[in-house]
Amino acid sequence: MSELAQRQSAERRVWRVRAASSHIALGLLALVVFVFLYAPLLVTALYSFNDSTAMAWPIHKFSTRWYHQLFSDSQLWSSVEHSFVVAVAAVAISLVFGAGTAIVLDRVKVVGSGAIAALLLLPFVIPGVLTGLALALFFYWIGIPFSLATVALGHVTFITPVMYFLVASRLARTDRSLERASMDLGGNHLRTFWHVTLPNIRMALIAAALLGITLSLDEVIITYFLIGTSRTLPMEIWTRIRFGFTPEINAVFTLVVTASILTAIAAGLVWFGTGRRRSRLPANAGG
Repeated sequence: MSELAQRQSAERRVWRVRAASSHIALGLLALVVFVFLYAPLLVTALYSFNDSTAMAWPIHKFSTRWYHQLFSDSQLWSSVEHSFVVAVAAVAISLVFGAGTAIVLDRVKVVGSGAIAALLLLPFVIPGVLTGLALALFFYWIGIPFSLATVALGHVTFITPVMYFLVASRLARTDRSLERASMDLGGNHLRTFWHVTLPNIRMALIAAALLGITLSLDEVIITYFLIGTSRTLPMEIWTRIRFGFTPEINAVFTLVVTASILTAIAAGLVWFGTGRRRSRLPANAGG
């Protein structure tokens, strides 16, 4: 083997070693990040099975005592019902606003459409404290009493952008020739939307709705400013924590986090799964 070949072989070995070291370092960094993010959740879930009220480690005895107590707590389940009522109402309104805005801006050339899209992003930029305070002052000024309805309207402000961007992203990848073909074959705008446009964005709407429900169920700050005498689940948990709590809170926390993670996973599977299926379609197969 020539000297040049030996040198090249040595350089390749060095490069492979460096690449392997980089992959190991990145893997360890990712592991540290995931442990930092999810270790508190796992610890809280473990304590929900602790038979004792003392938050001590190691756990003395595993038990489902607090889950049995949770399922018999009528006040807590009432707050769960309120949370789902607010989430469903907020998502329904946000779907109309967000999806409608996305379709209008995609189909109609509006002057300043980029500025409109940027304005929809503001709820993610403005702190929740300011948004909640502004909404509270607005509802007080127009004479609307605080209730679950005002909470749902408050949640609409940060769920609508989710609806808009997911639907707009899907519309940008749809084949407009199918809609033109429907119109050429005698379909009016309503029938074309119902039979062509809506099926193309159906999975995006489902994914956006699932994410919207997750965001609504977890919201505390805006809810705090707009809630009346009723309580949603996050507000009930927050109130109990202020005055001391039992591991029953750990149990409900575990159930809520599990439901949120499963909902987020379902939304991701719907969104990315349909994207992969669409990418495998022939170029002339349409949306």
